Amino acid sequence: MADDLCEHCRHPFDPHVMIATTGDPDDGGMMICPERDCTCVSTWGANGNPAKLVPAPEEVEELRRRVHHGEFG
Repeated sequence: MADDLCEHCRHPFDPHVMIATTGDPDDGGMMICPERDCTCVSTWGANGNPAKLVPAPEEVEELRRRVHHGEFG
């Protein structure tokens, strides 16, 4: 079903990993696709607000590496 796919990368949405970048889910964070060759990443916030902390590109790459190696999820 198309609704079950990520709108950015078209991989299944369900296994995408949501990371609260401040440690508090109320502050929002990032969502990263766990597919090893995928570079999909997006931000999310609570109650329609933007994420309070969007990490620097180097930190995003480290989070992606950790997601791809199963350290989150």
